[in-house]
Amino acid sequence: MNYWLLTLRAIAFIFSAVVLVGTFGVAVLSGDWFLNILCIFYLPILALLWLLPEGQGQVTCTFDKQADRLLYQRRSLRGTTTTVVALSTVYQITLQEERPVQNYTYFPGEILYSVYLELRSSRERFTLLPANSFNMVKAQKIVWLVSDFLELPPFNLIEFVEP
Repeated sequence: MNYWLLTLRAIAFIFSAVVLVGTFGVAVLSGDWFLNILCIFYLPILALLWLLPEGQGQVTCTFDKQADRLLYQRRSLRGTTTTVVALSTVYQITLQEERPVQNYTYFPGEILYSVYLELRSSRERFTLLPANSFNMVKAQKIVWLVSDFLELPPFNLIEFVEP
């Protein structure tokens, strides 16, 4: 987690709340209804932005065999998170089938594919391909390329089972 970004967001939130209270006080005293309406809608929108889910965003993985290092960067609406781990801690790559959430954009029976790197030292998983790919061939190609480069055993396939 990027603690500097979180701290900066907290400071901005507190500053915005102070400005909001001051503006609301001025609006009430002056009788300016535009400022009243602005204050009523500003705080909920600010709170929603604060609670905005991080989402998957864009993932960049840099594998450096000489330095035995994996640099994992995830860019999302909340900023960039960077994680550095030793390549020797990566013990397997997983291809997972997932059923999409029931909505109208997917056809019944469709399966999504995700690709994860799993670490030996912890239960942490790094997402290489988020669950938005319908193409199993593309997902398998990513898995084979990464497992060959890292000299990992054949990938682990977790199949979706109908309940």
